[in-house]
Amino acid sequence: MYADLHVHTSHSDGELAPAQVVGRAKEAGVSLLAICDHNLLSGSLEAAPLAARAGIRLVYGVEIDSLWRGVDLHVLGLNVDPEEPGLVRLARESRDALDGMSDTLLRRMRADGLPVSVEEFRARPAGWSQGLGGWPALHYLVDKGLAASWRQAVAYYGKYQVGYAQAPFHSLSESCAAIRGAGGVAILAHPGDTPGLAAGPGTGFDQTLEELAALGVQGLECHYPSHDEGMTAYFLGLCRERGLYISAGSDCHSASEAPQIGCLRVREEELNLPFLP
Repeated sequence: MYADLHVHTSHSDGELAPAQVVGRAKEAGVSLLAICDHNLLSGSLEAAPLAARAGIRLVYGVEIDSLWRGVDLHVLGLNVDPEEPGLVRLARESRDALDGMSDTLLRRMRADGLPVSVEEFRARPAGWSQGLGGWPALHYLVDKGLAASWRQAVAYYGKYQVGYAQAPFHSLSESCAAIRGAGGVAILAHPGDTPGLAAGPGTGFDQTLEELAALGVQGLECHYPSHDEGMTAYFLGLCRERGLYISAGSDCHSASEAPQIGCLRVREEELNLPFLP
C-alpha cells in the first residue's frame, strides 16, 4: 500500500475537509497518511478518528514555516505529539506570523488608496473562507473586486513587498527542536522546490545539507511531485549516504487540480522513517 505524508486540509489552505482527505486517501490506496497543515495541528486531530475507522494509519503532522539565512524553509513534523505544549506554542506563534503577513499587506494597500481594511477583513465570521483553498485575505481581495481569483490575488504580496522572509517566523533550529521535543521527526519539505534554496544535482546542496542537519533537519521529502527522476535519485542518494530519513508527500491542496492524494504511488517500504516497521 502507498504512503502520502504531506496533505493539506481546509484547516489551512486546502480545499478538502479532513473527512474528504481520508475518503480520497482510501480510494487512492493510501494506507499511511499525514495531514501537514501550515502551522496548524487541528486538521490532524480531526482526521485521526476518521482515518482509524477507514483502516488508514494516520501520522500526526504539521508543516512549520522556518527561517534559515533569509529563506523560508518548510519543515514537516511527522509523528509528533499534537498536544505537546512546546510544539503547540511554536505552531501557534508561526500561524500568528503567517496571519500577520495578511494584515501587513492590507495596511499597505489601504495606504496606497485601495478600498481595504484590516478591521473589515477581521470582522468576517470565523471559517468564512474555509474550504475555498488559499488564504482568507486572498478571498477578501477577490470579494472586494481587486482580483478575479485568489491565485491572481497572490501577486499583491509581491507588489507590496510582503514576503515570508520578512515575517517573524522561528528559526530552523527552533522549529526542528520543537518537533523533536514533541517526539517527531523533522523533515525538510520539497527541497527541490523551495524558493531561495539551491538544491539538486550540481548545486552544492550536499554541503548545505550538512548545515541543515546540524540545525536539526533529520531527513528529506525525497519523493515530491515536482522532483524529476534525477532529482529524486539525488536526494535519495544523499539520505542513504548520510543516514538521513526518507519521506514522500503529494502536498495536495486541491479537490480537483494536481497533485492529488496518493499520486506518487510510493510504497511504505520505500521510505526510511523511525516510526515505520
